[in-house]
Amino acid sequence: MSWTRQVWHVLSRDVRRTRWLLVAFLALIAVRVVELVGANRLASHPSALVLIAMYLTAPVLVVLWLQEDTPTDVQGFWTALPLEASAV
Repeated sequence: MSWTRQVWHVLSRDVRRTRWLLVAFLALIAVRVVELVGANRLASHPSALVLIAMYLTAPVLVVLWLQEDTPTDVQGFWTALPLEASAV
C-alpha cells in the first residue's frame, strides 16, 4: 500500500470513529451559515450558543484525531499493520 493510501486509510478510520461529533460540528457550521446568509440580516450578532459550541467542538475533534493513533503508541492498531509511522 502506498504512503498516500495509508494516510487515507487512517483518516477514513478516524472519521468513522468520530462521525457523530463531526456531523454535529458540520450542523453547527450550517446553522452559523444560515444565520449569516439568512433573511434575518437585522440580527447581525451571532448566536452565542452556536459559537461556543463550535469553539468547543473543533478542538475536541482535532484532539481526538491526533491522539487516536500516535506514532509512538506501542499498543496502536497500526503496529500490527504494515503502515509507516509518518502515514499515521
